[in-house]
Amino acid sequence: MIKLIGIKRIIVLAILLGINVAIAIAYFLIFEPMRSETEEKLNGITTEISTLQGKIQNTKQDLIDYKINLPKFKQLKGMGFMSAQDRFQLSRDLNDVRTGAGVAGFSFRVDDIKKIENADATAAQMQLINSHISVDNVSSVLDINFYDFLDKMEINFPAHLRINDFTIERKDPVNADTLRKIAAQQPVSLISAKASFDWLTMIPVPPVDPNNPNAPRGQ
Repeated sequence: MIKLIGIKRIIVLAILLGINVAIAIAYFLIFEPMRSETEEKLNGITTEISTLQGKIQNTKQDLIDYKINLPKFKQLKGMGFMSAQDRFQLSRDLNDVRTGAGVAGFSFRVDDIKKIENADATAAQMQLINSHISVDNVSSVLDINFYDFLDKMEINFPAHLRINDFTIERKDPVNADTLRKIAAQQPVSLISAKASFDWLTMIPVPPVDPNNPNAPRGQ
C-alpha cells in the first residue's frame, strides 16, 4: 500500500493534513473567538448608536416642547400660579373681580390647602396644591353681571382657577318700587347666586431637613 502511494506522497499528505488541522485549530481557538468578540462589539456599537439617535430625537422634541411651553409657563407664573395662596391677598383679588364685574356684594369661604399628587410637578421638584373657594349670596341687579363675574374669575383672577358649579335665581320682583330704587342708584338685588371654584397653584417642595427624620421628602 505504502509502495503504491509512495513515501513522498504520504509525507505531502501528512503535511497537508497537519496544515488543515492547524488551520482548523487556529480557526476555532483564535479566529472564531475573535470573530464572535468583534460581532458582539459591533452589536454593542449599533445599539449605542440607536440609543444615541433616540436621545437626539428626544432632545429635539424636548427643545420644541420647551419653546412652545415656555411662554405658557411665563404667563402662568405672571398670573400667580407659582404662589403659596395668600389668604389676605385672596380677599383683595376677589374684591377687584367683584368691582370689575359690577356685582354689589357676596360672601366667600376658602377651605384648607390640599396637596394634589402630580407626576409632572414631582419631577420638577414642585408640589401642586388646591384650595376650594365658595362664593355665596352674590348680589346683583342683572344676571349678566354674575356671568361677567364668572368670566373674570377665570380670566383676571391672578392664579389658575377652575369653576366647579354655580346657581342663579331671581330674588326680588321687578316693580315700580324696584325701578325707583334703581333710578335713585340705591342698592337693589334682583338675583341671588353662588359659585364654587378650585384654586390651583404650584409651590417648590421644601428642602429635606437632615436632622429631622420625620420631615416630608420629595418623591
